[in-house]
Amino acid sequence: MSGSGGRGKWMVSCVVEEDITELRAAGYLAKEIAHRLPAEGQVVPTPKPNESVVFIPHFFRGLGFPLHPFVCGLMYYYGIDFHDLSMNSFLNISAFIVMCEAFLCIQPHFGLWLKVFNVKPKVVDGQHAECGGAMVSKLSNVPWPKGTFVDTVNEWQKQWFYITEPRGTTWAAATEFRSGPPMRLTSWVEKSLNWCSPDELIALQTRVQRMIAKNVKLVDVIQVMLVRQILPCQRRSRPLWEFNPKKHQTLVRLFKSTHKGAWKLLFKGNEKPPATYSDRGHDIKHLASEDWMERAKLIKCPAPLPEEPVMLSSSIKKEIQKDSLVLLLLVGSFPV
Repeated sequence: MSGSGGRGKWMVSCVVEEDITELRAAGYLAKEIAHRLPAEGQVVPTPKPNESVVFIPHFFRGLGFPLHPFVCGLMYYYGIDFHDLSMNSFLNISAFIVMCEAFLCIQPHFGLWLKVFNVKPKVVDGQHAECGGAMVSKLSNVPWPKGTFVDTVNEWQKQWFYITEPRGTTWAAATEFRSGPPMRLTSWVEKSLNWCSPDELIALQTRVQRMIAKNVKLVDVIQVMLVRQILPCQRRSRPLWEFNPKKHQTLVRLFKSTHKGAWKLLFKGNEKPPATYSDRGHDIKHLASEDWMERAKLIKCPAPLPEEPVMLSSSIKKEIQKDSLVLLLLVGSFPV
């Protein structure tokens, strides 16, 4: 299973300054994001106040700063930190954001997310993993592009370092760092909650099914991320359906890889990659139908953020009421 490389434990970091230099040169880490390397031989991170512990393989799979509000919301809702998410978990989040923005022409939709994915604990040798302890997994029998990511990323737990985001007007303190496994909240257990109107959900699921009928696969979704050279989990000035390659490209190049090499890192060998410059998503020059674009403007269902009130139906309030106090105590705020 993904994240089993390293047996779910913290490992001495192998990241050096040359790695950070390449991350910055390739466009993954902006110059205003400060960084710090771990002490030599350090196994368990000890971040300073306002520092976050991040992993280089996460960047390659779509992590970027400042964080996309949807990612902040997911981390708040499930009570998780960066180190809790395995490589494929981040890739699933990136794929979902791309699917919403580039194929459905909407902002990431939390109601749809809850019908497609859930979070479950990663257990290694009978113990909840300290690193990669929260696995984002697709629910069974739901409409979603087919495809299979590489199962294991060996010793990804060795590739960690610290970052500090600058304090802007939207800055919020990160939750206190926890080196152990994440607490399994009720939000992990309860599946397929109703977070939006049934009509809206059916419209989105029908749209996804049409994409699948047109043979859109998971490789086509990830291809959008690679060919447009963007980081889905980063807050961007424009959504992907308004993407203009002359203005909105984030990356200069892939981190220590080529386009062909990326497929070997991300997908199993039996997955056939699209042509190098293929892009089946919508952008500023290739919009969806006028009828759908008008309807999509009205579809909004963001993930809950700790500093924002959440408008819920009475039935949904009852389902998550028992978690609300636990979430506020354990998770706090994330940088948005």
